[in-house]
Amino acid sequence: MISSITVNFVTCKRVNYDRSESKFLPKRNEEKADGPVPVLGRIRIGRSMVQLSAKVSVSVSLWDTKSGRATGKSRTALSINTSLNKICVAIHSAYRDLSVKKENVSAGEVKSAFQGIASQQDTLVKYYEAHNQHFLNSFYPYKLA
Repeated sequence: MISSITVNFVTCKRVNYDRSESKFLPKRNEEKADGPVPVLGRIRIGRSMVQLSAKVSVSVSLWDTKSGRATGKSRTALSINTSLNKICVAIHSAYRDLSVKKENVSAGEVKSAFQGIASQQDTLVKYYEAHNQHFLNSFYPYKLA
């Protein structure tokens, strides 16, 4: 089981395969007409890596590549950094929840859990079938021919 989670927003040269990492970077090749670029989030757990949209745009002049955050104390920089912090906390809580349930968690599973995409989803009909079967088994423990 993965015992610790490490938050590192600085680009690492070498990744330990028992740790996870999430960082944010601007997508410079999709610059909008008014200047800002969208920010991508990258989740890396062991050898698996996925990217997701942070749904935040930042001006390239405000972005600090080393820290993975917007620089300055302007209202826009603070709101961008607050949004990124909330996303990071949500990603790490999704990771913690999944790591309690399973031993090996992939980055794709964390992304799906963060975005609210269920990996296994039971329909209401399946739930009622299971409930009715349990009810039948409790009243009639022996199978009827």
